[in-house]
Amino acid sequence: MILNFLNIAQVRNISQAEGEISPHFNLFYGLNGSGKTSILESLFLLTHGRSFRTRKMDRVIQSGKEELWVRGVLGDPQGPSLTMGVKRGLDGTVQFKLGQEDIKQCGELARQYPLLLINPDSYRLLEMGPFYRRQFMDWGLFHVEHEFHGLWQRFQRILKQRNEGLRQGLKAPLLKAWDESFVALAEAIDEKRRHYLEGFLEIFHPILEKWSPTKGISLHYQRGWAQKSDLTTLLAQNLEKDYGTGHTTYGPHRGDLVMKVGGYQAHEVLSRGQQKLLLFALRLTQGRLLKELTGKGCGYLVDDLTAELDEIHQERVVNWFFEEGFQVFLTGVDAAPFVSLFKDKIAHRFHVEHGVVSRQA
Repeated sequence: MILNFLNIAQVRNISQAEGEISPHFNLFYGLNGSGKTSILESLFLLTHGRSFRTRKMDRVIQSGKEELWVRGVLGDPQGPSLTMGVKRGLDGTVQFKLGQEDIKQCGELARQYPLLLINPDSYRLLEMGPFYRRQFMDWGLFHVEHEFHGLWQRFQRILKQRNEGLRQGLKAPLLKAWDESFVALAEAIDEKRRHYLEGFLEIFHPILEKWSPTKGISLHYQRGWAQKSDLTTLLAQNLEKDYGTGHTTYGPHRGDLVMKVGGYQAHEVLSRGQQKLLLFALRLTQGRLLKELTGKGCGYLVDDLTAELDEIHQERVVNWFFEEGFQVFLTGVDAAPFVSLFKDKIAHRFHVEHGVVSRQA
């Protein structure tokens, strides 16, 4: 499904904005601080129930207002349209709607319209700790393996119980009561991550080879405990260490997707432009794999495409999006650089100024 219509109210400096959306490219352009990134933030809110810029909703809800809301209409050529919406209040209230029904979790919205974000914070995937790379892997699994989300939730509950037991100093036999389920869930998660990444790498390497002149980029999955080690044994052997830290040392919560160039961490070797190409290759691979495994497309939020990418690679990215049939939302300071990029492709342009969004011819 694709997004056909978007309605935003009281998100940062945007009091009200609504309009039809192109199934291909949607450019929001304007000066810094005009509100264009807030459009992407609103789209992210619509499917994730939260902002990608801050955890504090009082920063996102327009000053002087009590709540924000975002509504979208999804269209499917083979079926009827479907509305979805999110409302967030200063008092902490949250409401998710799908069609005419209130739903408890925004995960159902995300399943209806998967969205991938590429913005300056995306560099965390390369530069920061394993948490961000686990999120990257698990986004893909959430959308292609419906069992995965439940597995991960059950594992998190047991991990939390085990860690709390460690901090309370519970005796080993009581802790071991959780270990059997802990290990079974850990191995199931590892198997699904491994299978997902096998398909991922088959797509990723040809894309990267075509786009980037940088050689020797490797991705290596680390599951969170040694490949040839038995997790039950490791939990027992490291129990005293775990008591000391109050945390479980081994398991899929310690997994990682290590990205290297010639034995060095990718972010230590690659220029900013090369890193951005790598990030695009990673995210575009996710979109194609999702489409291959489920038949679903996804939407892309791209904040400032032209930054740190030369014109050749800008054109390659835009052509790739068009050929794959993905819906894309982009931001830029000026529309001029995008005119030649879009050429005869279907695109809507929206000028954003002081929070007012105007469709341009």
